[in-house]
Amino acid sequence: MTDALVLRGVLVFVLVPVLVALVATVFAPRTRLADGSYGVCIECGGDIGFERLRANHSAVRCIDCQTMHEKTHLSPSSTPGSSL
Repeated sequence: MTDALVLRGVLVFVLVPVLVALVATVFAPRTRLADGSYGVCIECGGDIGFERLRANHSAVRCIDCQTMHEKTHLSPSSTPGSSL
């Protein structure tokens, strides 16, 4: 196998999941608009603030629930200042 084929395989392996996630992020708000759930927090059912949606149109949690989600789902290895 040539180096170019190996590189192509690696790029496909890395980029395909990223592109799939990007497409899902772009189309998810349209789906939520269609079913009436756009702007409703998936955790508490409350409103996602207008300013938050304006800044991040694909937000699925209100700021309070997103903050809690990040605190409880942040892996120790991704904590700033952590080292191996």
